[in-house]
Amino acid sequence: MDTQEHPAGMTDTNVIHATMNFEDREDTAREFGQGAVAAMEKYGVAPTPSNYRIWYNFLAGQDPDLVRSINEMLDQNATFTPERNRQIFAQFFESGNAFDDLFAKSTDLESLTTRILSHLEQASSDQKSYVGQMNKVSGEIAELSGADGLAEMIKKVLVETKKIVEKSQQLKESLDKSSVEVTSLKSDLEEAREEALTDALTGIGNRKFLDMRLRKEVSSADESGEPLCVVLADIDRFKNFNDKYGHAIGDQVLKLAASVLKDSVKGQDTPTRYGGEEFCIVLPRTVLTNAAKLADNLRATLAERALSNKRTGETYGRITMSLGIAMYRSGESIENLVNRVDQALYSAKNNGRNRVECEQPIDSE
Repeated sequence: MDTQEHPAGMTDTNVIHATMNFEDREDTAREFGQGAVAAMEKYGVAPTPSNYRIWYNFLAGQDPDLVRSINEMLDQNATFTPERNRQIFAQFFESGNAFDDLFAKSTDLESLTTRILSHLEQASSDQKSYVGQMNKVSGEIAELSGADGLAEMIKKVLVETKKIVEKSQQLKESLDKSSVEVTSLKSDLEEAREEALTDALTGIGNRKFLDMRLRKEVSSADESGEPLCVVLADIDRFKNFNDKYGHAIGDQVLKLAASVLKDSVKGQDTPTRYGGEEFCIVLPRTVLTNAAKLADNLRATLAERALSNKRTGETYGRITMSLGIAMYRSGESIENLVNRVDQALYSAKNNGRNRVECEQPIDSE
């Protein structure tokens, strides 16, 4: 990256250092806070609590994805409009609320499960007590010689039986109620989990979901020896499009691209939003040749789609996308795999855009 000035007068070298994780002691917190205010003033960002949180966390470097995204915008001399600021906050902070909700619901479910186990343990204890009472009564009956004594023992049996029946009914009611709560909590938990792993704008998987999916598929590929390909796609000249038509139309472009990606894959193929105008597709059990065919099909499909305003009839032109592909090499790190995909994407951009580039010639698979 070329050396240029970044928030609070920091150079690129400083920004790289800012990606380290700092413990927010009073002195560092003050430094980040002052830097955040200075950065917002420099880039014309309104000093709202949400914007302050964005720039504080950027300078603290606790979220590498946020640092990367902001640095890319700064490199492109992007304007931090209110809409863009809202998008940044939604992408990097609102999903955290979903994870908080997910954690809370998980805790509720765990607590409810503990209560159910407690009910069952109590039922087991009651049954053991009842069996003990019956054994005692049986022994006493065996020693009886008169009808009066037998009648008294029968009365005791009926009393103990009535007690266990009442307790069993109470247990059934408690378990029925708990069952309803478990069903409701499981549904809420699944919704919260889905929300936490879904990109709010495009409706496809977000970066966190991608990270999970990559770890799973890489592990599976190592175990099975099956091929695994990863595609990285970038909308061509998205910044120019945003500058010309505005971010609201830019959002529609992102939604259109996500829709095309989603419609172009099937089975366990996974389209996700990588960040900004970049998307990623994980293709398990897919060789480079087939990955290239899929990538080129979706590229052509998107290029055929014209974006227009249905109300005014205004057309915004056609959207094109550049794509890079790499195939997983057994034992390599996910970071290395993603770097190779990124290099292939760079080649597609550098060689004219609206094209697909593989990390290696397809006939050398």
